[in-house]
Amino acid sequence: MRVGDVMTPHPFTVPWNASIVDAREVMSRRRIRHLLVTDDGGLPAGVVTDRDIRSSLPSPATSLSVWEINDRLERLTVGQVMTEALMTIGPDHDAGDRL
Repeated sequence: MRVGDVMTPHPFTVPWNASIVDAREVMSRRRIRHLLVTDDGGLPAGVVTDRDIRSSLPSPATSLSVWEINDRLERLTVGQVMTEALMTIGPDHDAGDRL
């Protein structure tokens, strides 16, 4: 079986400079847990997961106000919390190949 037979041909993406609030909204609306992060040229730059976003949220024990929390979350970008180490493979490779 080829990678192209099992891959998602048009994955949902988010630009590296999008806020994590926007990325979280896309994930929630699409019911997905991972987003491909793209650079300014539209090329893959990383991946962000729901866990990455949850890990960047403030502790429930914070002394910040709701407004301060929302302001900080709006300024925190996907590029700051994404995983940059991507491994890629072409669609014509065997899906069972080990990298």
